[in-house]
Amino acid sequence: MSKNKKKAVVKPVEVPPELVDKVNNVKNRMLFLSPSILSGEERECRKDDFESLANSNIGVGGFGKVYKVRHKVSKNVYAIKVINKKKILEHDLVE
Repeated sequence: MSKNKKKAVVKPVEVPPELVDKVNNVKNRMLFLSPSILSGEERECRKDDFESLANSNIGVGGFGKVYKVRHKVSKNVYAIKVINKKKILEHDLVE
C-alpha cells in the first residue's frame, strides 16, 4: 500500500518596489538592518560579542559549522553558523 504524499508548493514572495534594493540575490532574501542600528543607537553584532559554550562545533553543514555561543552582554544563548567564505566563492554563490 503506497501513500500519496502531496508536495509543498513554494510560492515566491513578491518584493515591494521600495525594498527591491534590499534583496540578497543569492537566496532572494530581504536583508535589512534593525531600526536601532540604522538610527545609531546600537552597532551590528561582531564575533567578539560572543563567547563559545562548547569545545567543538555542535553541527556541520555544507558550507560551515554551527557553534553554541552566549552573547556577553545580554547572556542570551544562540547557535551561530560560521560560513566558509572560500566554499561560497568556489560555488559562485555571490555576485
